[in-house]
Amino acid sequence: MSSGQPFSIKIVNASGQPAVSNVDIGDSYANRNLSNFGQDSNITITSNVGGITYTEWLAQSESRPFNIGKTEIISTTAGQVEQTIALTHRNASGDLDQHVISPMIDAYQYQTDRIVDDFEYLFDGFSRFRISSVGINATVIIKMWPKAIFSGTQIVAGRKGVQNFKMRGLF
Repeated sequence: MSSGQPFSIKIVNASGQPAVSNVDIGDSYANRNLSNFGQDSNITITSNVGGITYTEWLAQSESRPFNIGKTEIISTTAGQVEQTIALTHRNASGDLDQHVISPMIDAYQYQTDRIVDDFEYLFDGFSRFRISSVGINATVIIKMWPKAIFSGTQIVAGRKGVQNFKMRGLF
């Protein structure tokens, strides 16, 4: 089993303008080719992994879907980690699944700038995170630890189509 570093996406509202509502990360089939990925012009979305662009990450979600084992939301901007984040997955037959990451900082947790959610989910080109609001001058980092990544080309080559990972780097 390989060790998996997290996918890390950075969202910034550095405009000094009011908070931006309903900021989406993912939903590659709908957003990858839109100007600013279909987001408000005050929002910047980048990959926080060196050498990988957000567009490349979106493309990978289409061709090599991944199962996520843990999600970490980080922001040093006051109150930002208290915003609701909804994970939505739809498919071509119209089915829709949704999981809301409820921001809850444990009273015994020393780090007040982050929350961790243990919900396991599939992330592909139909998957989307929607942050209810990204505050003025806020930066949000979403880290997703993969448990497995699917690769159809490996099956064609006669190898296992799913690469499993053990999560590392969390805490």
